[in-house]
Amino acid sequence: MKKPGYFPQLTGIRAIAAYMVFIHHYIIAYQNKLPRKAYAMLSELHIGVTVFFVLSGFLIAYRYMDKVEVSRKWVYQYFKNRVARIYPMYFLLTTAAFLYYHYHNAPDATIPIYLLNITFLRGFFSDYKFTGIAQGWSLTVEECFYALAPVMFLLRKRINIWVIAIFTIGFALMITTIFKDSGFHGFFGSPWFVFNYTYFGRCVEFIIGIQLAIAIKKKQVVENKGFAYTIIGAIGIIACLYLYTFFPAGPNFTASNNTIVRIFINSGVCAAFISILFYGLITEMSLFRTFLSTSLMKLLGESSYIFYLIHLGFIYEMISNHIPPFSGVVLLMFIVINIASIILYKFIEHPLNNWIRSHFN
Repeated sequence: MKKPGYFPQLTGIRAIAAYMVFIHHYIIAYQNKLPRKAYAMLSELHIGVTVFFVLSGFLIAYRYMDKVEVSRKWVYQYFKNRVARIYPMYFLLTTAAFLYYHYHNAPDATIPIYLLNITFLRGFFSDYKFTGIAQGWSLTVEECFYALAPVMFLLRKRINIWVIAIFTIGFALMITTIFKDSGFHGFFGSPWFVFNYTYFGRCVEFIIGIQLAIAIKKKQVVENKGFAYTIIGAIGIIACLYLYTFFPAGPNFTASNNTIVRIFINSGVCAAFISILFYGLITEMSLFRTFLSTSLMKLLGESSYIFYLIHLGFIYEMISNHIPPFSGVVLLMFIVINIASIILYKFIEHPLNNWIRSHFN
């Protein structure tokens, strides 16, 4: 039976998003084997994180926007479900990562930094954002959204969702102005850090997802044959990747190194096209939707969270140490990490998720 608020095609798209991030991290191995423009576009597949953020905004809003209650029972149930989904594997893998790096005498493998990691607080410090499981910085962004979403849903009854976005961005500018160059381990240390690595700078991506949920709920959506929105969304995303290549990344928040333009492309234009793609996947019976809804893609989507956590870092290092380098090593590692992700999902993540949900009522 189909669960309320469950879209199998959007589970499948999680796998695509995780694979985009994988390519972003490892495409450098093919720098000299690809046309310059193709390499530049593939290097920008960090937008897989944007896909996750827009998707989170949509799903949380679709499932909870009209059900928020100011009660201890509702709040407990809401956060219990969020913890069950995100935290167990993150805690286990982060702990394993610090033990691994401590054994190899890494300078960041200390108890204080470990505590910052397992509490998600490291995501507020630019000096520590890539410690532990480096890509886990995005989970601090996710957790901030989960914490603030019920408040936004309640405020939305009186305040337009885009007004909330403006206030959030204003808060980001204010807090980075206060702490800029404070020297406190990069705590909200620069606009570049805040707008690239914190919820307050990337809130628009979630709010675009929320806006999609509002649109879907308002309109009596009838699934029909076609692919117009799906194609528009996909072409728009590819166009954003191409547009990125004209504005290479820079380390500072200045117009001279393209950072402001890149943020606008990512959090505004690209996120909008991602939401159009999602709208097409929800309302159109396209071949792409059928593919994403297959049992294989659903399984890969369900295990994509673990894939995301282990595709870069200590597990990749442990596996790669046992594989001699050759031209297809990245592809082989992609396959091996997918298999490892499915095993960890089936035997650890999924059982733990169910156990927490059933035992903490």
